[in-house]
Amino acid sequence: MAERLKAPDSKSGRGVNLLVGSNPTLSANLETGIMMAKQGKFYEKIIILFLLFASMLSCSQKKFITLYFSEYTDTDAYLSPVKRSVIRDNLYKIALEELIKGPKNHSEGNAVLPKTTKILSVEKNDNLLIVNFSKEIILDANQIRGSSKAEHFLSIAIEELALGSIANTLTEFPEIEAVRVLIEGKNQGEINGREIADFWGHSDIRDNLTRSEGLIRK
Repeated sequence: MAERLKAPDSKSGRGVNLLVGSNPTLSANLETGIMMAKQGKFYEKIIILFLLFASMLSCSQKKFITLYFSEYTDTDAYLSPVKRSVIRDNLYKIALEELIKGPKNHSEGNAVLPKTTKILSVEKNDNLLIVNFSKEIILDANQIRGSSKAEHFLSIAIEELALGSIANTLTEFPEIEAVRVLIEGKNQGEINGREIADFWGHSDIRDNLTRSEGLIRK
């Protein structure tokens, strides 16, 4: 005796009546095929939902931070804000590492810290952030500043912008109001004959850094 089975039509999505003979093997195979087709669509939906969830999770793990790089004109030297998307993990350290990496292209401005600099530690104490840099931040300063006497005054501006970029980048986080800079765990003494407290020669990092809106041009 013939048996009618209803299979889905791939184009219309409606059922299609199939006349199957009394062959039990054929009927069983057809039923299995229909079931697998339904399961295939189910798994396809599961995969799509999984990919959507993974995408949403990835977005939730990222955050936009603001970095400050230097810009120079014939009459002015200032900091310009740049947005960057980073993973939400140890944001203070990541912000500093992005600052050290420097601009991705010329439109983002100029580097403010030597690329050889490393972040040795970051510690939050209430609204103060204590950042410990490696010695390269002062020993490799010539990567950033000019070394000739003719560029003396520009060097002062470059140094001010370097420290300003650290302070302004980190005080973008509302819970941070000041930054203490350490070099190899100290803010005074000498490293390779260089006075730590003087930073690049014209500052005193024994004082905490605070935000400087006057350096920013948007």
